[in-house]
Amino acid sequence: MNWGQPPRRNLNDPCLGTDKSSAISQFLLHVLGCVAELERSFISDRTTAGYEAYRAGVIGVGRKHSKSGKDLGVARHSASSAATSAAVA
Repeated sequence: MNWGQPPRRNLNDPCLGTDKSSAISQFLLHVLGCVAELERSFISDRTTAGYEAYRAGVIGVGRKHSKSGKDLGVARHSASSAATSAAVA
């Protein structure tokens, strides 16, 4: 007996779920593959819809500005002069 050693496990044991020759394992792999294809299709559809909405002008790209146009003009003017970044912020 090896008291300090962990028990060796057979990786082909169906109880561990790695036996790819059993019918249930093949079925589960097939179902997971179908779910992955479905998710890939959903992602593709969402991406296509987003591109079409962008091209139609419905949505913009990027984050919304946290400052108004006047504040941005002041910040750009301050940044173009020799002000520090802390003063501009």
